[in-house]
Amino acid sequence: MILQVLAKLLLYTGAMIVVGHVTSRTFTLMESVAANNANSELKPHCWDESMSRFSKYAPGIGWFSCVLALLAMFSLQLEALELPVDISSATMLLSTGWGDGFRRLASAVGIGVVVYSLRAPLLIQTISVIFVAVMMGGMGHAAADESWPLTSRALDATHVIAVGAWIGGLLFVSQARRGNWRNFSRMATIAAPFVVLSGVGASLLRLYGDTPSAIVNSEYGQVLAIKTALVVIALVLGTRHRNEVGRGHPPRPAFVGIELLVISGVLVATGVLTGTGMPSE
Repeated sequence: MILQVLAKLLLYTGAMIVVGHVTSRTFTLMESVAANNANSELKPHCWDESMSRFSKYAPGIGWFSCVLALLAMFSLQLEALELPVDISSATMLLSTGWGDGFRRLASAVGIGVVVYSLRAPLLIQTISVIFVAVMMGGMGHAAADESWPLTSRALDATHVIAVGAWIGGLLFVSQARRGNWRNFSRMATIAAPFVVLSGVGASLLRLYGDTPSAIVNSEYGQVLAIKTALVVIALVLGTRHRNEVGRGHPPRPAFVGIELLVISGVLVATGVLTGTGMPSE
């Protein structure tokens, strides 16, 4: 169970980082340090001098985390089925329903890695990241939703993209030498409601038909309650940051760190939820 949670945590963290990367560029969350220097020869939208070492290497780390997560998930699935690690077992696993979803996600991640490595245009990178988010819906509870399969997967994809834009964007702007907090605040104001709405919508679909007592007494319901509480705390902190930016001041680093720590708890809870049976199961 712990290894499965760690594998999912790697996947969600990697996805959050790569979404945050394209978001930070799309919404110009990092400004060139030399932007106001008349002698600067930097081209428009060149953020190299504003990027910290973290910002430069984080996208690569994000994609590596996704690849490592896929390898771990595949290995754990073989172990769960008590299959040996060989070509025939791998081929058989890939022919299952789980394997179909895995192949699609692995293909999306592979394309994303190639696109990022080739330094493709931002639009192409953005499309590849969205493709990964959509394919992630085929590996969780949404993949088993036979009543509303497309809606469930769409909600999951929206959730991944919105969380990546909000928290991944926060990660990049907070590490930039010259972060554009006003642009981030505008973007986060749009992304945060999508995080809440997509999360609530997915939960309603999966818990539909279960009694309140069954939900409260189930492990899934309890972990979901913890995740919800952490998201509320993150929203409160985000509102505080938005008010500070509105007054012309960047958020205090200590509170930004607390928000990122809270979101780390949300990611852990999400990893646990994906491996936890529904109340009706």
